[in-house]
Amino acid sequence: MIPLKEELIPYKNDINGAAVAFGKSTRTIRRWLERYDLYCPKKEYRPGKTTREMIRKIKQLDLEGLTQSKISEIVGISQPMVGKIINRGLFKLKGKAEISFTKMAS
Repeated sequence: MIPLKEELIPYKNDINGAAVAFGKSTRTIRRWLERYDLYCPKKEYRPGKTTREMIRKIKQLDLEGLTQSKISEIVGISQPMVGKIINRGLFKLKGKAEISFTKMAS
């Protein structure tokens, strides 16, 4: 039987303590807390800061010949993320891209 919300409120920041007090697993306690909107692990989650404008700027700076390290300093994201965007096309822009890519002459 699920306890009342008032019984769970003191444990909203102490899942392990609640598990001991109610004799249930931490997973069960999380489910109960989620049911009463007392627990949401995604609230602290912050999605990436990479925007479409940043992607366009990264691709433009790459075409200008800057290194990934220099691009990461300018744009403000890590060099590995810049590499993923450039080398693997991690983020594909939908719609018309403002950057025109030209083929290198052989």
